[in-house]
Amino acid sequence: MKMSIKEFLDQTKGNWVSTKTAQVGDNLLITSQPKIDKESFKDKVYLTMDVTNERSNEKMKLRLSGQQVQNLAPTFGDEASKWVNRRVKIAAKQMYSGLGKEGFIYIPI
Repeated sequence: MKMSIKEFLDQTKGNWVSTKTAQVGDNLLITSQPKIDKESFKDKVYLTMDVTNERSNEKMKLRLSGQQVQNLAPTFGDEASKWVNRRVKIAAKQMYSGLGKEGFIYIPI
């Protein structure tokens, strides 16, 4: 699997929510308007935003897949600006077989 240096550097910017940096049960407060990220991964589109982990009071970045956004959109709505100051709970871990790694299932709170 090829990866560009730019892609690597983009991934290392900021403290991303992951199974290494957060845990099931954490609540995340969305602190910036979500933005579409088409650049970081070839042929994949994500929604990214700044969050604060309420357990650790740590500022982090959250990247959501289309499926994860579909879980939140019915509660948070279609307008990205209305997601600011909303809260997300890390409900569970799951294995993403296509990526070969674990990720989180998020639910609105």
